Amino acid sequence: MADLIIIKRWDGTPAIGSGYVVFKDEDFGNPNQIKRIYGFSVTYKATVAVNMNAMLRYALDGGTTFPNPSDYVPTTELPIAATWNMAYIELSTPVSCQSIRVWLVCNTQIFRINDFAIEYRPIHKEVT
Repeated sequence: MADLIIIKRWDGTPAIGSGYVVFKDEDFGNPNQIKRIYGFSVTYKATVAVNMNAMLRYALDGGTTFPNPSDYVPTTELPIAATWNMAYIELSTPVSCQSIRVWLVCNTQIFRINDFAIEYRPIHKEVT
């Protein structure tokens, strides 16, 4: 398992290393509403093709464990990209939740992330 990356200061200069990043538990500003998660967008550079099953995991509704990604993320390989390239990682089945926390494994020698987004839609149904 890789080491946890703790960002103490951000200066925009890339660093070489490997580890993982766990984002905050995101409720999209509305904790009392159910959301349906459809997929993830990432802008990246890669010196080798990257298998998203090995890189991307998530936990729902305040969870702190990140299940085996082969259960829900289709096998998606991001191609080599010398310049910034955008990719969309679609879930095989959309999931419903109040919040989501994303876990990304990063080896900056082969993969760099510029930005990351979650595609979701609010469901007009109150939390029970």
